[in-house]
Amino acid sequence: MIRLVDFGGKGRHRFSPYAWRTKLALAHLGLDYETSEITFLDKSALAGVSDHTQAPVLILGGDVVTDSWEIALYMHATFPAKVPLFADDGQIAFAAYLNAWVPRVLYPIILPMIAVDVITKILPEEQTHYRKTREARLGCSLEEAALNRTALTQDLSAHLEPMRAVLAQSPFLNGTEPGYSDYILGALFLWIRGTSPFQPLCAHDPVAGWRARLFDRYSDLIMATDGYEW
Repeated sequence: MIRLVDFGGKGRHRFSPYAWRTKLALAHLGLDYETSEITFLDKSALAGVSDHTQAPVLILGGDVVTDSWEIALYMHATFPAKVPLFADDGQIAFAAYLNAWVPRVLYPIILPMIAVDVITKILPEEQTHYRKTREARLGCSLEEAALNRTALTQDLSAHLEPMRAVLAQSPFLNGTEPGYSDYILGALFLWIRGTSPFQPLCAHDPVAGWRARLFDRYSDLIMATDGYEW
């Protein structure tokens, strides 16, 4: 049985974008798994398993795979599927680009938008740690960062313009069916869904339509967690 080490929050809030990539990929491949969790300060689920301290971690037999991208490549090689995570080397290359681009470009836009809400979804005993580390990263208080949401939303929208061009040609970034490229960006919006009522997309935005199609495809997985519905 596959074991996935996820990142836990308050109640059923599960918002690690990297862990969501892996959970969407597991659902894509139709694989069953059991879950254990770490939090910001409690890493006991990884004791004796890995020195890695971040989610996700995938464990299968003697294999311990860390980093969501390495997990995706491992699953693609280990579990052949009728609809694979990557149809060909071109899709792997495109997903590799997104894997590098999204954390460097989009995550720094999203974090100041939602950090003030994220802190309410983590365990009370970890909120001081979260505030201290995130405010150091942002260079201001969580509340001050959220005051810039309008400009951040405009910045996000501009960066998503190439995605809209792709979606004008197909329902998913991967084509007619979703693939790992969709999961990289879908996980970004699951991070928001799991933490914040703030809506960064207009209802008529093609990206919002894509998000709705993706969330509908994996509704059982997503609705098993707490989050905001737009």
